[in-house]
Amino acid sequence: MNRIRVVYAYTGFYRDAGGEMLPLLLAQRLDHSRFDFRVAVIEPTTSLIGAELKETGCPFYELDLPTPNLRRPSTVLRSLWAFYRLFRRLRPHIVVTQSPPANLLARTAAKWAGVRVLISTENWIRPPEPPQRLPIPYIRSRWSRWIDRHSSAILAASQHIVQLKEEEQEQDQSKTPVVLSPAPFELKRFLAGRAELPESRRLTDPSRPIIGVIGRLDRQKGQTYAIAAMPRIVDAIPEARMRIVGAGPEEHALRERVACLNLEEHVTFLGFQRDVCGEMAGTDIMLLPSLEEAFGLVLVEAMAMGLPIIATRVGGVPDVLHDGAFGRLVDPRNSEELSNAVLHALAHREETLTMADRARDDSLARYSAIRFVEQNAALYERLVAELP
Repeated sequence: MNRIRVVYAYTGFYRDAGGEMLPLLLAQRLDHSRFDFRVAVIEPTTSLIGAELKETGCPFYELDLPTPNLRRPSTVLRSLWAFYRLFRRLRPHIVVTQSPPANLLARTAAKWAGVRVLISTENWIRPPEPPQRLPIPYIRSRWSRWIDRHSSAILAASQHIVQLKEEEQEQDQSKTPVVLSPAPFELKRFLAGRAELPESRRLTDPSRPIIGVIGRLDRQKGQTYAIAAMPRIVDAIPEARMRIVGAGPEEHALRERVACLNLEEHVTFLGFQRDVCGEMAGTDIMLLPSLEEAFGLVLVEAMAMGLPIIATRVGGVPDVLHDGAFGRLVDPRNSEELSNAVLHALAHREETLTMADRARDDSLARYSAIRFVEQNAALYERLVAELP
């Protein structure tokens, strides 16, 4: 058979988030003699990862539309129509989708356009929504479960998402296979030009620890609870410092929180940093205080650096940390637990570093980018071969 035509539909490249790496890796590493791989996005591209994907030469289609919103039906209809027209023109064998708007709308448009293999990538957990006058969450849920039943496969970023989707499938008596597909760790990219992973501080001076918090400054990332843990940490270790890496809508509120707690000398905001490897090298302990986290690529990066990790017990985080074997788990929204975990890690240096060493060996083997691409390529070929 000729090359398999694959269109990867995504909301857009605008945050330099970990999820943007998935289509980039596929564009870079899929065998072009076997696959004709293309990417289509709803929104204009503004991120560095998006620019890098364009530079690969992969055909790239920007619909240049606003984010679809079920409360604004015209935005939904415009995206559906644009995807439908694109798929009718390109006639792909497979449409792969990622991110909630694309998972819903691009799959639906692909079905209407006659695409026979639909694959959804589930690497995000929708947070609870406040009550609505209109049953928007209900409509979204029923629509999503309907298109799931008409899909060929669902790729889940963590075992937690696998379980959620399988519970839905049992209720709906659906037989769409749910495949565990963890986000890949691209070591070469993470190294940012280095020949090998640099040595990190790793508790070299527990009396002057540097605590790292890396992620988009968003309520769901829980940085406010990490900040609230600092007064108790500083009381016990006056030279303790926290470095917050990332940008986002909560930055102003987080800075105000730091000022209210008189932590300006102890907490530093570094903004978005492309060289995460370099930042982690200067860190003793990595904190992930998220309230929701489907996977948490930053955990895998910290594991590869051999950093001690303290993270909240939410979503797919326990899967990544092997239920606490590779890092300490605490309850979300609990600053006291966070501070206790940090102080315990600093007081029990050998135990903490032994755990971090186990995590490093696991991350480099389990989250290989090559393995991710090969898994997807094999799935694409199998699903097309099974078509009647």
